[in-house]
Amino acid sequence: MRAKQNISLLFVGVSLLIAVQNVNAQDPHFSQFYAAQLYLNPAFAGSATGSRIMANYRHQWAGIPGAFVTYAFSLDHNFSRLNSGLGLYFQQDKAGSGGLRTTITGLQYAYHVKLSRKVSARFGADLSFRIRDIDFNNLIFNDQLSKAGIASTTTETPTSEASTFFDYGSGIIVFSEKYWVGVALHHLTQPNQALLGGTETILPLKYSVHGGMRIAVKDRYGKKSEKYVAPAFNYKGQHHFDQLDVGVSYYSNPVTFGIWYRGIPGLKALRPGLGNNDALIGLIGYRVDDLSIGYSYDLTISKLAVITSLGAHEISLVYEFNNKNQSQKKGKGKPVIIPCAKF
Repeated sequence: MRAKQNISLLFVGVSLLIAVQNVNAQDPHFSQFYAAQLYLNPAFAGSATGSRIMANYRHQWAGIPGAFVTYAFSLDHNFSRLNSGLGLYFQQDKAGSGGLRTTITGLQYAYHVKLSRKVSARFGADLSFRIRDIDFNNLIFNDQLSKAGIASTTTETPTSEASTFFDYGSGIIVFSEKYWVGVALHHLTQPNQALLGGTETILPLKYSVHGGMRIAVKDRYGKKSEKYVAPAFNYKGQHHFDQLDVGVSYYSNPVTFGIWYRGIPGLKALRPGLGNNDALIGLIGYRVDDLSIGYSYDLTISKLAVITSLGAHEISLVYEFNNKNQSQKKGKGKPVIIPCAKF
């Protein structure tokens, strides 16, 4: 019985490994992309009125061995008198039973330009240091397989080593009080991330186009209330892979509800017979003073739902502080904040 269970888990692991290879080293993603702003676009660095801390956690396909887990933490600050923002972030992604791990530490800078009385732009740049490694002890080789199960030792010797390299990215966001649209480019130098010496595995260029708007909901007297609807989208592509996140959030202080879809139905298949439909996403959020908390669940609707225990869990925390210390220059008026969805 145990031997059959081990073989079944091995089959699932191999199936997922093949799936990962077929998307050509796709970067991890967040369903709550608007709450992982420094990961989405470096132009978001310092886009709040003061200082801000953001933390994100994603556990994808939790019901299988070696599920995909991503952690992210960032800190940014708005230097309003310099029209600048500075951000620092840390991210770690673990994928598969072999413990494939990518650790990123990055620094971002953004500059704010006022294009007109109502429209502004932010230009951002990103420099990061990456470490990519694998836990050799978690791998299973052919000589470990037998009818009795999986042996604990192998005659294979470790041949992989950690891959370290610098990475670069850039981005731009144009926004007003009601809408925002941005473009980001990551892995501009397409660095080599191979784990085996003498080989080459290029990290493909990733691009994304994202945006949204905030529509105020008026009360029964025709006046603006603390309620609004915020549709948004994020189209991203990397090598032969692309995908679209699109949805809407409804905010009624202090609660947010949202529904999202990921995929490109009917327009582009990943391959013949395999539709580009990934997930339906439900979001609930709560805001207490300067702290926002969001939880979302991805319900997998693709054929992977059979072996991935349906979906993914994601939690985001955003805390803003020092806002009162960011006084505007005399005569400049109220600052324009990027109208992303809140939760």
